[in-house]
Amino acid sequence: MDGSKTVELRRRFPQHLAMGTVALFYASSPVQAIVGHARIREVKRLPIDRIWQEFSEAARIKRSDFDEYFTGCDRGSAIFLYQVVQLRDQLKMMDLRKRFGLAPPQSFRYIDGACDSLIRHERV
Repeated sequence: MDGSKTVELRRRFPQHLAMGTVALFYASSPVQAIVGHARIREVKRLPIDRIWQEFSEAARIKRSDFDEYFTGCDRGSAIFLYQVVQLRDQLKMMDLRKRFGLAPPQSFRYIDGACDSLIRHERV
């Protein structure tokens, strides 16, 4: 959230997302809250070795963690972010469930029309 990480890496991620799509960042346990958001500039699906060579520094990841995460994959996704914003008041898990009917996904989740109020929430 300090701006040093400009690329998020994922084993799988939809490449067809439109430029400018909002991504919400959920911090798992012990925080269990949405802590920020950003816009997606671009998504590239590339061979794992190329992702490491070109984007490991921007992704702020150690080689051992990278190798462990991508074990068994020959391709992965590099998600380029901009307009990263850290929320002043995090949206805690209880609030997500009670007010928006959301449970955090394992990797990513599309927010459909039923969750539009989350995007318009005053803290986001």
